[in-house]
Parts: sequence; C-alpha cells; structure tokens
Amino acid sequence: MRSMLAATLVLLVCAVSARAQMTPPTTAGAKPKAVATVPIRPALQTPADTANAMAQAERLALQSDLAWVGEYNGAISGEVSERMVAAIKEYQKAKGGKQTGVLNPQERSVLAETARRRQENVGWKIVTDATTGTRLGIPTKLVPQQTSDANGAEWSTPTGTVQIVLTRRKEAGPTTAKLAEQEKKEPPGRAVDYTVVKPDFFVLSGLQGLKKFYLRGTFKGDEVRILTILYDQATENTVEPIVIAMSSAFNPFPTRGRGQGPRSRLAAHLWRARIEAACLGRRRGQIRRRHHRDRRSAKPGRRRGGHERQGIGDAGRGWRRPRALAAAGRGLLRRRGT
Repeated sequence: MRSMLAATLVLLVCAVSARAQMTPPTTAGAKPKAVATVPIRPALQTPADTANAMAQAERLALQSDLAWVGEYNGAISGEVSERMVAAIKEYQKAKGGKQTGVLNPQERSVLAETARRRQENVGWKIVTDATTGTRLGIPTKLVPQQTSDANGAEWSTPTGTVQIVLTRRKEAGPTTAKLAEQEKKEPPGRAVDYTVVKPDFFVLSGLQGLKKFYLRGTFKGDEVRILTILYDQATENTVEPIVIAMSSAFNPFPTRGRGQGPRSRLAAHLWRARIEAACLGRRRGQIRRRHHRDRRSAKPGRRRGGHERQGIGDAGRGWRRPRALAAAGRGLLRRRGT
C-alpha cells in the first residue's frame, strides 16, 4: 500500500514539473513586442507602359505632334522610346505642368491643336512628284517656288533661304554605305556632324557652306533617290521641326495596286464607302419622293397595295444602281492609284 502511494506521489511531482517547464515565465505588466510590417505596394505603371498601351495610330500622331512643336527629334515610327517619354516631359515642363511623362486629355488636346496650327501656317501637304512618283511632305507656303526636270524636283523660298531638293540617278550595285561616303564628299566643303547608315537608308546632316543641311537617301535596284534640305541657320527654329516631319513622310518608292501600303488601302476603303453611301442615300431619297408623290395622286381604293408594289419595285432598282455607280467609283480610284 505504501509503495502504491509513493509511486502515485512521484508521478504527480513529475507531471507538475513538466508543465512548469513548458509554460514560459510571465512578468506582470509586460506587453508583447510589436512586429514591424512593411506594406507591399503594387508596381506603378511607367510612362512607357502607358504609351505601349496606346493604339499604333495614336502613338504615331503623338510623335508627329511632339515633332511639330519642336520637342521630339526622333523617327516618327510609333515605337516607344526614352526619347519619346523625355519629349513628353519637356513639353509638360514648357507648359508649366507636372512632368509625368503621360499627357492628360487636356494636355493632349492642346498639343494636337498647336501642331495642327503650325502645319497650317507652313502649308504642310503630302504630294507626289510627277517625274519620279516619290511621295513626300512639303511646306507649300514656306517654299512656294517649284522647278522640276527629268532628274528630280526642287522647292524653295523666293530668297533661297530654304531649299528642298529631290534627286534621282542610276548607279551600278549601290549600297547605303557607299552612297553615304559619296554624299559626304559632294559637294566639296560639306561638313558632316551626324551620320546614320542602315541597310535600307542613310541619313547625313551638318553644314554646307553657311547653311545647315539634312539628307536622307535610299535605293531600289540601280536607282538612287535622295532628299536634301538646305536652310539658313537663322531659320533653324522654324525649319527643324519640318525636317523631322519630312524625313518621316519621305517615301521614295511608293507601291501601288495590290502592293499598296496600309494608309493607301485605308484611303481607298474610305472612298468606296463614301461613294456607296452617297449613291444609296440619293437613290433612297428619290424613292421616298416618288412614294409621296404617287400617294397623293393615287385613288383611295388602290392607294395601299399600289404603293407597296411601287415601293418594292423601286427598292429593287435602287439597290442595283448604287452598286453600278460604286463599281464605276472603284474604277476611278484604281486609275487615280489610291
């Protein structure tokens, strides 16, 4: 009996001791230590991300407008770059706004309107040279005088302060590198301070005598076509935005017909839609007027059935005629090369 009591007492002592070891000591009035946490913020969208989310056409328009206000001097290609974002910030700085790199709707509207006014002031137009077929942008009010011959064309101001020269020539086995080296030496005295040579085009700029010059050239087969812009240094602020626009608009070998570019195809589709809509709207107006005229002159007993039959017959003829006119309009568009 005594041995059983002793064993029970030993077990109780061991259990109490183990529980005391598992329970940490507490101090009266002590507070748990606060754990510092750092909130995880979502990644902010960069100006480049915002620009990439735009449609290609909107990026092209944005780069063009920035070039026309003198803030962007890169290629108008629709590609997002650090230069494009920096140009947006410079424009915002010039307008006294916050330099975010992203234009709000009001800033974008003001930029577009400013660029539009500057284009109108210089008479900006995309023209096709009748001799070479080259398409290029010309500030027609700035350079109203034009001459042309079998080798190209030239536009200039009355005093010669600005000259735009389009030339073409034949050359065996041309490459952009070889052409660039030739143009650096001709005419004598040309000092080049900027050169870009790509497989399909080359660009040179610098001084030619007392004038600044910009040159862009390319070739197709054995034919070389070069656009050269010469301007007095005093006109630099006015002409340089135009130079960027002209460089991007320069299309020395435009394609036609089935190989025409996206912009030409879009223009053709718009013309077709306008022709068909105009023809259909005119024919519907004729049907409606005839319907009202016949309704006034018809007898009461035959008014409803007779006019319904007349309307159906007119409608059938009305759909055939706009289609024929639209086909003629499409033929006109093909002859115009749009």
